[in-house]
Amino acid sequence: MPKVIVNDREIEVANGSSALDAVFHAGFDVPYFCSNEYLSPIGACRMCLVEAGSPRKNPDGSWILEESTGLPKLFYFPGTVASCTLAVSEGMVIKTTTDAAVKAQAGMMEFTLINHPLDCPTCDKGGACELQDRAYEYGYGEARFEFTRRHADKHHALSDFIVLDKERCIHCKRCVRYFEEIPGEEVLDFIERGGHTFIDSYQSEDLAGAKLGNFSGNINDLCPVGALLDNVSRFRGRNWEYDRAQTTDMSNADGSSIWVDARTGRIERIRAAHNKEVNEIWISDAQRFGHEWVDADARVRSPMVRRNGKLEVATFDEAVEAIRKANLEPKSLGLYTSADITLEEGVALESFAKTIATINVDHFPRYNSGLGGVSRATFTDLAKADAIIVIGADLYEESGTAYLRIEESLKGVISSDAQFNHGAPLADLRLKERMDRKRSKLAVFAPIPVQQMSHAGISSLYAVGSELELLAQINQAKSGTDSSNAQANAAGKLLAAAKNPVIVLGSFALATDAEKVLAAAKKLGGKIMPIPAGANGAGLETLELVPAKNGRSFGQWDGLKGLFVSGSMLSKRPKSLELLVIHTHTLTGAALEADVIIPASTAYEKRGTTMNLEGRLLPLTGAAVDGGQSVDVIGALQVISDAMNAKLEIRGTRSAQRILQDKFGLEMDKIPVEGAFPTKPVSSRSAPIVRSTTGETVLLVPRMWTENMLSSNRIRESVGADYLTVNSSDAQKLGIHDGFNLELEVGGKARAVTVRIDEAVSAPTIPALNTDLPGALSSVKIAVMVGGDD
Repeated sequence: MPKVIVNDREIEVANGSSALDAVFHAGFDVPYFCSNEYLSPIGACRMCLVEAGSPRKNPDGSWILEESTGLPKLFYFPGTVASCTLAVSEGMVIKTTTDAAVKAQAGMMEFTLINHPLDCPTCDKGGACELQDRAYEYGYGEARFEFTRRHADKHHALSDFIVLDKERCIHCKRCVRYFEEIPGEEVLDFIERGGHTFIDSYQSEDLAGAKLGNFSGNINDLCPVGALLDNVSRFRGRNWEYDRAQTTDMSNADGSSIWVDARTGRIERIRAAHNKEVNEIWISDAQRFGHEWVDADARVRSPMVRRNGKLEVATFDEAVEAIRKANLEPKSLGLYTSADITLEEGVALESFAKTIATINVDHFPRYNSGLGGVSRATFTDLAKADAIIVIGADLYEESGTAYLRIEESLKGVISSDAQFNHGAPLADLRLKERMDRKRSKLAVFAPIPVQQMSHAGISSLYAVGSELELLAQINQAKSGTDSSNAQANAAGKLLAAAKNPVIVLGSFALATDAEKVLAAAKKLGGKIMPIPAGANGAGLETLELVPAKNGRSFGQWDGLKGLFVSGSMLSKRPKSLELLVIHTHTLTGAALEADVIIPASTAYEKRGTTMNLEGRLLPLTGAAVDGGQSVDVIGALQVISDAMNAKLEIRGTRSAQRILQDKFGLEMDKIPVEGAFPTKPVSSRSAPIVRSTTGETVLLVPRMWTENMLSSNRIRESVGADYLTVNSSDAQKLGIHDGFNLELEVGGKARAVTVRIDEAVSAPTIPALNTDLPGALSSVKIAVMVGGDD
């Protein structure tokens, strides 16, 4: 490790480190805008200027020495240099506080501010702006120029979610590098030169026509100034007015860390929180922008009871009395919940089911069998794998974090590995612009074309339901015997040569028979990353939240007289019911036919714990959201228990955490924001699911935009409703056309969809339904023809 002197302080840093990181490692500071720990260093902003010099060697390898002192002679650069692109060397001297360095930094700050608009009072970045901070620390303090500043487009729509203010752009190039280096989608670039430089896209004449993909919102966090802004939260509040809560996203099973910024009881924006072990600093657009439904005017904020055929606002006491009047036997009561509740809520529901001795308990969605019994891969395993086989997954929609970690793996550089006193390197010289990706280490197999196939060295389509045959072919090739499938043979040889392989299994592969698919995947060796069907699916399957023997799974209503359903997954009221209690935040589906409605807290308002697809336990912290009288599942069970005169053993999060502490071997209230793995082995519980086989069969294609998110008019208009893709001949038989709006019943759950005509979907290919419901195949009924676009 070379020794470097920074401002007369000698330190040791790894060979190949940047001078910028050496400065911070030594405990000093230098301004920067363009550098970021996950992006390539390019020296674009020129703010991190320092004086630097290094000794040189003679042709014989000896140091050139000073005649007067006999010490190695330092050869300084003729001027100040950008420290982010300067690699350290043995004996290098770096100076950040000399007159030349200070003047150069202040001069660059002055250049940056020459044409920057003085609109800080109206800029959403005010109070959280890196330019403001650095101008205060390193600027001259006053402007010497009184001419009219350059004007450019303001409030330019980059997309429905992102607004670009070209006047504020300081050309740091973070957004340009982000698209190419993180999701691998070249979207933006610099156009023109010098003072005429601006951001644009080569894909279209207008930025709004560019394909920004599913991860575009991350450039809002990356932008050091107010040039790129969240259009959903713009002008909603000042940065110092927000109540901030760091919590875990529950829209999918990634377990991404997020900041929830609320003001006056309303969620105004969501940003990515740093969690280097999980999502690093990235989240999907759905996780970032899909929160408006939480504060919708139609949200249920008080209990409701049906009187004279109409739902009316009531008190909790009146809700208890309405349930008590039904006088149901516990064995005829079903308890069902969505798969995005916390572990604390899940263990309370499990306890209550045992107390009243009902065997009808389930969570939805889930697969026919559990995902336990395998060596689960972590996201870090995925990033460091030397062979990755993706089977039956559209990770671009199912797991954005897994998708981006695979893209990171293809670069072969894990920036967070190199550690300094200040953490990960701010300028990792191993990262390069447009660096080669090792596509040969990635194989992707799916029943439909998926985004990551374009980045894979091996890719192939397979017939729906033939996952076991495909896995057998890959295993056969790994053992040295080729099959008739050339792509499977290539994947098998890739695995045979790998030391740290990871097999990723998605909903296409797991929906039919997860147990058999997992068993076949284990034979391939390496670690396995199965994508659960729900946000907390991995955690809830460790609890007894599946039907006992002879119990009824979700959707199997025969013999039930009463239902308690937490979540919006029930589309209509089963005919045989005498009592329907819905715990929900929106009046949709069966909630409109319920006897009693209990207002539900959203995941953003809860305190508790979830388990992500790695098996990592992650904490939830409630944001300052006004949910009225909303309660979590434990609060809803209190209403049920009071009505049935049954004892509720777990009456709060703390008592639930004591049980979970014994189960997982961790103090649940002390789990850090980056998460922790259980110290005790946990088992997986499963039960078969009875599914309807009537109606047409469609292929369910995963989508990151959930039903809740699509209830927002802004989101639905921006990304479109769920859509059913059929060919023209099938559309003609059904009497529908492109753009036609339908309501479908999918596995007992209603979905509003838009028809898309695509001749690529032809016999014997099955029509595809893009939705957040997991599962490869499902029966579908056309419930209502809502209308068309004509």
